[in-house]
This record gives sequence, C-alpha cells and structure tokens, in this order.
Amino acid sequence: MTEFPQDDPRRQTLLESHRRRADSLLRNDADALAALLDDRLVFVHANGRTESKTELVSSLREARLRYDSVQMLDSRVSLLGDIALIEGELHARIFARGEQKTLATAFCSTWIGGDGGWKLLAYAATPLPKAAP
Repeated sequence: MTEFPQDDPRRQTLLESHRRRADSLLRNDADALAALLDDRLVFVHANGRTESKTELVSSLREARLRYDSVQMLDSRVSLLGDIALIEGELHARIFARGEQKTLATAFCSTWIGGDGGWKLLAYAATPLPKAAP
C-alpha cells in the first residue's frame, strides 16, 4: 500500500467524497449519505456497535442519530488498486440513542473506487485515550 501522491486526481476525488460524507451527516441528509455508501458497508462505531448501510441510513433518517459538529484531523490517505484507506481522528458532538455525546476517536475508513466514484465500504472507530489531567 502506498501513500496517495498529493497531486493525484483520485486523491482529490476521494477526499471530496470523504468531506461530502461528513457534510451529509451534519445536514442529516440520509439520501446524500446513502449515495456515498457501498451496499456492503460495515460501519463499526466507537462503542463497538456495528451497522449495515441500511441501518446507518435509517438511524439518520429516523433521527436516532444526529451529528451536531464534526471535525476530522490528521488524515492519511493510502491506495491499493481501487481500494483506498483514510486514517485520522474524528472529533464530534452527536445525539445518539437518546443521549448527547462528545466523541474523540481514531478512525480508519476503507473506500472502493469504480465507475460510480468512491464509496465507503468499511469504517471503524475507536476512542482516543483521555488526556491525563
């Protein structure tokens, strides 16, 4: 697996899809989110709960999940053929399962490229260690 060169147009298209996913979450736009997800999606939340594409989109559509803020930091992009990985940190304020939560996670997202552009195939997040007082 190699780092995506900064000037590779596929990198720019991938990062745009990554940004559009975050924007769709902030706007609670389930249809825009669904368009960016592969039908085989496996989405692992920081608490270990796993959702399919249908479940994730339904959570957003039915307001069981709402993102109030999203900030992604330190993204590293790697490429292997038509598969790309984006690794970084996500900081967000969300409303999920009846509770307001603040997230600070490390994530790895797996994207698959094709004629329809980049689609999110897998996502896994894990909580970042809490800073020492």
